[in-house]
Amino acid sequence: MVNKPEQEKDKAIIIETRRYGEADKIITLFTKRFGKIKAIVKKIRTQRHRYAATAEIGQIAEVFMLFYPKKNYLCRITNIKVIKPFFLLNPTVEHLMSLHYILSILSEGVPFNDPNPEIFDLLYLTIKKLYDAKKEDIRHIIRTYELSFINKLGILPSIEFCSKCWQPINSNAYLSFSLKNIVCDSCSRASDLKITSSFISLYKSIKQDCTDLKIDYTTDLTARLFFRHIFQSYTGKPMKILNVRKNLKIQNK
Repeated sequence: MVNKPEQEKDKAIIIETRRYGEADKIITLFTKRFGKIKAIVKKIRTQRHRYAATAEIGQIAEVFMLFYPKKNYLCRITNIKVIKPFFLLNPTVEHLMSLHYILSILSEGVPFNDPNPEIFDLLYLTIKKLYDAKKEDIRHIIRTYELSFINKLGILPSIEFCSKCWQPINSNAYLSFSLKNIVCDSCSRASDLKITSSFISLYKSIKQDCTDLKIDYTTDLTARLFFRHIFQSYTGKPMKILNVRKNLKIQNK
């Protein structure tokens, strides 16, 4: 008896695409119910394919999929209905760089077939904000996304206890670059980054799931270094530097 494929419908964000064969595409999706999955779209690169303009990264869409029992995590997309057409609005270079950056964080930090509705909602909200963001607001959106992402991933370190001696931090807290975690005053080194009071306020806001945050430049630098070291420690590899022109070239093929 042949097992029939199961048809499913879900909200999805397209985070990566690549060519497959002469006319097909393999698309990496982040869905609310199934997590990060790979799917194939047949003959999408032909001139008259109805999804040719919609299956691009950053698109928020309702996706209809067929799951085949013997093909592991690879499914087939049968229909795409775009909810938020990011790439169709001629965004600026800053918007494109930011989009590729937040999607690369998701791609590196989330495994396949591991649903996380909270991270999906965070990514969905971030892309919608980026959709209408002014150039000066992009930095706030990115920093908020970075810290919220590691918080919902469960790897945001506590600033209440030292990660080395496990004593309560009653005075100054530091980000240890060697431990990639928070340490107290007595366990810190001269090269460690001091956690400012403004960053502590930002940290508490992130813990309370606040998303509309304004971040000054000093706190922005602390938050950026904080995220980079925590995230690299989690993934075990350095963060990729995005080549926007290369990615755009791939998308246009």
